[in-house]
Amino acid sequence: MSVVLVNPLWTRGRRLRGPVYNRVWPPLSLATAAAMIRDAGIAVSVVDANAERIEAEGLAERVRGAELAFVTSSTLDKWVCPNTELDPFLAAVEAVKQVVPRVVVVGVHGTVRPAQMLRATGAYAAVIGEPEATMRDLARGSREATPGVAYLENGALITTSPRPLLDLGALPAPAMELLPMQRYRYEVLGDHLMLLEATRGCPHGCRFCLRAMYGGRAFRRKPADNVCREIREAVLTHGVRSLYFIDIEFTIDRASALAVCDCMERLGRDVSWCCQTRADSLDEALLKRMRHTGCRLVHFGVESGSDRVLVSIRKGETTETIRRGVSMAQDAGMETACFFMFGFPGETPTDMEATVEFAKELAPTYASFHVLEPYPGTPMAEELGDAVTGDFFPFGYRFPGADLKAVQRRALLRYYLRPAYAVRRFTRGSLGMLARQIGIFADYLR
Repeated sequence: MSVVLVNPLWTRGRRLRGPVYNRVWPPLSLATAAAMIRDAGIAVSVVDANAERIEAEGLAERVRGAELAFVTSSTLDKWVCPNTELDPFLAAVEAVKQVVPRVVVVGVHGTVRPAQMLRATGAYAAVIGEPEATMRDLARGSREATPGVAYLENGALITTSPRPLLDLGALPAPAMELLPMQRYRYEVLGDHLMLLEATRGCPHGCRFCLRAMYGGRAFRRKPADNVCREIREAVLTHGVRSLYFIDIEFTIDRASALAVCDCMERLGRDVSWCCQTRADSLDEALLKRMRHTGCRLVHFGVESGSDRVLVSIRKGETTETIRRGVSMAQDAGMETACFFMFGFPGETPTDMEATVEFAKELAPTYASFHVLEPYPGTPMAEELGDAVTGDFFPFGYRFPGADLKAVQRRALLRYYLRPAYAVRRFTRGSLGMLARQIGIFADYLR
């Protein structure tokens, strides 16, 4: 048996509801699955077409000879914000099917809409939920006997028994040696990037958040020793200089965050790292420790500057707790990136204006404004009902009474073109940081 794992080439592109970002980041879940398949004694390779810029036309030659292929529609960094326009993925699946007898689709789309995904791709099977163990078991057994699988039989959808959530301590280190490690970067952190995770999941109840891949509100920790081994391998073996901990909420488990800091300090290397987290799970001592060990950037999902909206979406935070957490990170010497959204059900123009003003008050290094995507499988999509049209990606949602794309664009202009922003960046940031910010801003406006 020979197996190939494929991450398709995702073009930068645009969609009706704003820009699409598919960065050249390591496909962490594929690399972990590859390690599990290899440890089962099966020959495996990874083709990261997104990193190597391999169009669908050239993909067939790279996978020729494999007996089983897995093609992902959403690598781990996209599990909560998947693409809604799937043409590049569908083209990749079609190309792989020409030369590989069995093709399995992996990712969010097949998890929340397995029948539609199987009919759209003609795939042998779809993996439902966390993919790593299911991919290994499919590589060494049948789809009928493998938990966590969907397939079509005479046009009818068949689903096997659900797979229990993974024990993160049983996951091997990702097979970084199978990835084109020199190609990965994050424009606001640096080159030679690797994604890692210390925890998986989130216990909070935000109504817009898509967590089908994580088992709902389940939250699990990876043993600290395992995380440290992965950090050391990335840095010492593969020359990684930038690390992004892709946990949904990195500091919810304070002990896990401190264990990462301890490992980074013992490593004794000049490595920059970043994470994403909730503002209400931070304290000054933890931030000081993170900054001391190389954490340069913290991402915050702020969502709205209206406390009324924050309550309605069940964010579990207030503008005051967000203000306090972002301020503490800035006082600790961190760069900050804050993400805001427009288009929540019941949101008013006054609420949207409050969001823009709140962004200006928080004054993050990077402010990112987005339009709500009510993903299938989320409580918000269920709430909107008929307002979300179509039962498969892409789907439509039209916010009543406002052109959200215009609102998003105005918010960007109002945030980045302020004299106060330019002065702050000149006085507090390096020329390199300023150049990155200008580039990102221009990219948003294209």
